[in-house]
Amino acid sequence: MLEKEKIIKEQRLAEATDKDYIGLDGKFGIILKGLGCPIISQNSGSYEVTDWQDVYDYPEEDDLPTNDPDAPIREIGKTFDGLKFGLHLEISYLKEGMVPVLINKDQISYEPAAKVLKVSFKGYIVYLEAENDLIVYLPDEEWESHIKRIYESAAKIQKQKVIEGRIVEEKESKEQKLSFLQRLRERWGI
Repeated sequence: MLEKEKIIKEQRLAEATDKDYIGLDGKFGIILKGLGCPIISQNSGSYEVTDWQDVYDYPEEDDLPTNDPDAPIREIGKTFDGLKFGLHLEISYLKEGMVPVLINKDQISYEPAAKVLKVSFKGYIVYLEAENDLIVYLPDEEWESHIKRIYESAAKIQKQKVIEGRIVEEKESKEQKLSFLQRLRERWGI
């Protein structure tokens, strides 16, 4: 990496940090937690199904199995689609994904990486972070203003989820205490 490129990367990292974009605790992560949908994978070793299938991958015969009922189902990431806000914006997080690596000015290769957080606006990647390393950040007021608006909605939803979670925890704790007292009464007559 050239010295000029390192300087630009450090400046963009500082700017992204100031705007609270970095990681799943940043604005993108809050949007994914509050408004995102899980990406589910079902893997049985020899056959894998995800929610993101290509239309051409579907079998033409109806009798082929499409899933294994005994295979474990796991969440491999989250995605947010901005169409419900009228935007061509997508935020996705994958625990394991592929990131583009520039070989030369005409060739791009894709390499596996962990913790891939990607934001696309109008079909272009405007933010890409993998393994806690900033790879792409193209600041622009157009998409960042939309992120601010969506983040405000997601923060309200996330705050409400936290409050509801605390209420459920308190209720479960109270039920556990009552069941403990009930067991004491049944066993020991107290």
